[in-house]
Amino acid sequence: MFLTRLLLVLLLFSNTILAQYQWNGAGGDDSWGTAANWTNNAVPPTNLAGYIRFRQADLSNPNIVDTHRKITGSAGNTTRGLFYNVNSPLTGIHTTDLNGTTLILDGGTLQVGYNMSNSHAVIKNGTLQIGGSAATDIYVGYNNVNSNLGGISTLKIEGNLNITNLANLHVGRHTAGNANGNRGGTLDLSGATIRSILGLNSLRVNSAVAIGANSGSPGRTVMGRLILPASLRNFDVNSLTVGYERYGNGTLDFGSGSSLTNFFCRGDLIIAYDAAGQILNLPTGITFRVGQPGSPANLRVAQQQYAGSFVTGKLVVAKSKFIGYLNNVYIGHMPGGNAPNTSGRLDIASCSVQIGSSVSNEIKITTLAIGSRNVSNEGDANPYGDFRIPPAVTNLEIGTLYLGYGLHGNGTINIGTNSQLKRFAVTNALYWGGGYYARIGDLTPTGFAERLPANIIFQIGRPSAPIDAQIGVRYAYPGRVGNGIGRIVLTNGIFRGYFKNLLIGMNTWGTVRTSTGILDLQNATLGAFSVAGNAFIGRSTVATTSNKNGLAFVYLPQGNASIVSNLYVGDIHSTSKGVLVLNKTLLTKGRSLDIQTPGIVTVKVGDTSCGIDLNFSNTNNVLLASGSKLRIIFTANPSNNATNTWGFRMLGNVTNFFKNLTNGNRLSWDTNGLSGIWPARVGIHYDSSIEKTYVGMPGTAIRPTIDNRPATNVQHLSANLNAYLSSTGSEVTTVSVYWGNQDGGATVPGNWQHTNVFSAGQWPSMSYPTTNVTVSASNTIYYYRYKAVNAAGSHSPTSSTWFLAGSVWVTSPDSSASEVGPDSGTFTIHRPPTATNAPLTVYFNMNGSATENTDYYLSTSQHSITIPAGSASVNITLSPSNNFYPENLETAILSIASGPYHIGMPSSNAITIIDGGESTNSSSTDCGYWIGTGLNNSWRTAANWSSNVYPAYFYTGKIIFTSIDIGHTNLVESNRVIRGTSGNINYGITYNYNMPNTNTAHITDLGGRTLTIDGGTLQIGYGTSNTVAKLQNGTLVLGSNNLTDVYIGYNSSTSNLAGNIASITGTIDSRNLRHVAIGYYAGASS
Repeated sequence: MFLTRLLLVLLLFSNTILAQYQWNGAGGDDSWGTAANWTNNAVPPTNLAGYIRFRQADLSNPNIVDTHRKITGSAGNTTRGLFYNVNSPLTGIHTTDLNGTTLILDGGTLQVGYNMSNSHAVIKNGTLQIGGSAATDIYVGYNNVNSNLGGISTLKIEGNLNITNLANLHVGRHTAGNANGNRGGTLDLSGATIRSILGLNSLRVNSAVAIGANSGSPGRTVMGRLILPASLRNFDVNSLTVGYERYGNGTLDFGSGSSLTNFFCRGDLIIAYDAAGQILNLPTGITFRVGQPGSPANLRVAQQQYAGSFVTGKLVVAKSKFIGYLNNVYIGHMPGGNAPNTSGRLDIASCSVQIGSSVSNEIKITTLAIGSRNVSNEGDANPYGDFRIPPAVTNLEIGTLYLGYGLHGNGTINIGTNSQLKRFAVTNALYWGGGYYARIGDLTPTGFAERLPANIIFQIGRPSAPIDAQIGVRYAYPGRVGNGIGRIVLTNGIFRGYFKNLLIGMNTWGTVRTSTGILDLQNATLGAFSVAGNAFIGRSTVATTSNKNGLAFVYLPQGNASIVSNLYVGDIHSTSKGVLVLNKTLLTKGRSLDIQTPGIVTVKVGDTSCGIDLNFSNTNNVLLASGSKLRIIFTANPSNNATNTWGFRMLGNVTNFFKNLTNGNRLSWDTNGLSGIWPARVGIHYDSSIEKTYVGMPGTAIRPTIDNRPATNVQHLSANLNAYLSSTGSEVTTVSVYWGNQDGGATVPGNWQHTNVFSAGQWPSMSYPTTNVTVSASNTIYYYRYKAVNAAGSHSPTSSTWFLAGSVWVTSPDSSASEVGPDSGTFTIHRPPTATNAPLTVYFNMNGSATENTDYYLSTSQHSITIPAGSASVNITLSPSNNFYPENLETAILSIASGPYHIGMPSSNAITIIDGGESTNSSSTDCGYWIGTGLNNSWRTAANWSSNVYPAYFYTGKIIFTSIDIGHTNLVESNRVIRGTSGNINYGITYNYNMPNTNTAHITDLGGRTLTIDGGTLQIGYGTSNTVAKLQNGTLVLGSNNLTDVYIGYNSSTSNLAGNIASITGTIDSRNLRHVAIGYYAGASS
């Protein structure tokens, strides 16, 4: 008796704790209550701890639940619950008829197509309860193992669906492993009446909802669709992902005529992340919420992580209330990957909003990235991002803003017509432009207008927390397409900038494409402008690039500005440019001022002092390179005669340094805006009371300033004696010149043989006094010194200047040089032996068929040389350079140029340079690109290639033809093979060049031989226009061991490219040709 009772207890325990039941439908009546319908010939208990599973057996017949039942399990347990996992290529649907009963899944999972495919189920005609004391998950089309199975799984629920405790909902989900079959899932709730803890017609998911999402490595599409009933009013999930990573494809459909009133995603909301994703039938008039106070969420709309298909995604919430607590918002952003394009749009323009704030019509976001990509990404992809906000928004505050940043970035903030925006602020970091465009404004009937509303406050950083800011900065790999720009223009508003470091118009890779940065505040009110570190205006932080094609333009209005450390304007490359205009702006500098050749700083001075104030005296910290400009424009007479009015000022007595800066007009001033006595007062002055030197007008009378300039038009018995009168001081000035064949020193009567005096006032400030004098003896050194006098005092240069009233000439005692050795040559500059009592600097020019600093180098690099005092001649050594390409005999001709002397005979002389020979090196991987500089047009001539090596007969790589040497024929002199991997565009032959027309072509003459492209591609006009190429007179083999593609006029961008022509005559052997694309456009846009 005891053993019988024990056995009964054990049997009951096994039935309630763990049980497994699989349907076979063999009972003939389709009832769950018939034992023969189950493989173990037993009816499942009404309170089952285990699972009920439907497989291939009895696939198309209904199964009928006989009574109220419960299936229990621990939360998320995939071994317990209700399973429809068929994994069969056969068609058929398992239909579970609840027959008016209630089926409760308390814990465990509801599975349809879990690690299997082609599973279809319908649950209807009763009440299905999801969750109870334990949370339940739903998986439809879910895979977490390696599998090549294909097919979509579906679950349709009709009747009552009570969501009591739903944890995770996955529809079309791939989490791990490789899956090479098309797979996914559809959950159709359109015929269900949903109830949750929120009430009737409400869906609450306690954890994640993932639709069409992949985090594994599928080789085919992972599709997911969640179809909700139109009667649903509340949608509340912890996180939502619709379309995730490669091959993901997700759709969330609220149903036609949706009654939805509340959308609440408590955590991250992701739409089209590296995948296709969409939300359909989202109605108007709802409350749309993302994130929670104290727990902000991330919102991602169209992000591209890996190379794959074009990604486009949008979230449009119309005529509703949008409430968000957002940490990171990414719209059309590329955190990784090189291709293809991605396009994202977040449109809440017709909503009332409250984002990151308790105040309506305010938007506060920690990080916002729009149409941007990481700086490390290369490739030809174009990220597009569009953020549309309501015109009623009054405050837009962003922590870190990426707008159109990174290679090919396209970012737009649309603030709407008649925007009420009062404040735009970036508080942590600003990355504005550098891609194709970064813009803020609104759409008009004629297009997008970049503008901000009147009286707006535009603020970057905070007084206590300055930030890094980049405007029009491009980190681009060489050769990528498209120019970049970042432009901030503020009119009729207040600008406040608190920068840590400021970078504008920088091209860090120095590519052939232009990057432009513009900060235009000239029509704004300057509330603050301070740089705690360095300001780079048209200057690269990467010295090796010299900011090639980087352009910067900064315009500041009246007000105070400061740069604590260094100000860099312009860079050394001729294509770079830096422009800084200070319009009545007082800019205080703390450390150094560096203006390179393409740099221009303009100071506009009104009736009070402004401009650049250097609070240091070390002149080594001021660089105005040759060709640079510091221009001071005086626009009005001073309003206070008793004080100095200036536009450029520096600590200490640096008068001579300022004078030196006027050489080459590096430092100059314009007095056209002055009248009366004031134009004559402008000059370089030292104010001992404050120990500062300045360019401007003193408040009291000051003496003039004059310097000697070299003599010109020198003959044997005459010369023009020249000077520069930088300032007449504050009074009328008289200029005179003292001269003779001895240096008289101080400009006082009796010290000099002759004195010439000009009339008072004849020469104004910044003029060049000059007079012609006749001397008594030729072949003699003559000295002179100018003097300027006014009522405040006089000034003369500290030393005299001299000239030779006689000739200089050139000989070439060693007139032959050779690249072999090398062997140098010699020029000798001569003057008369009777005129050696002072050093004499002689200037010269170089010409001839040889190129200086390429074919040869001179022992002096400035095109001038000084004959020392006591010497009648000096030598210049010519050292030849052995160039890699062959040349004929070349000549270097030195010609005496004008100077403080007469040019005698011979005025020029030549040295002949003998060539050193031609390179015969070859390469099997990298010969560079065709330049055609050899003595013939053969592929085997190394000098015809940019790397000075010719391609080997069996070559693995890419043969490149650019616009260089276009119009000429290149000859393939023997049979050749160019190898590469199948379809790889980095191998093969390319003719890609944007020409203005189609009149010229590269002609490749096969010379009756065979040219094999084994793998890789033949490109003619790939991403370019007006590319014309001709291949003729031989056999062209396309593909051998590897597949070869042909692209003619192929375009993957949004540019309008045309005019690409290929002409191939002779024999074409297409033995392994894969793709041929002619006039093909593979791009897309938003």
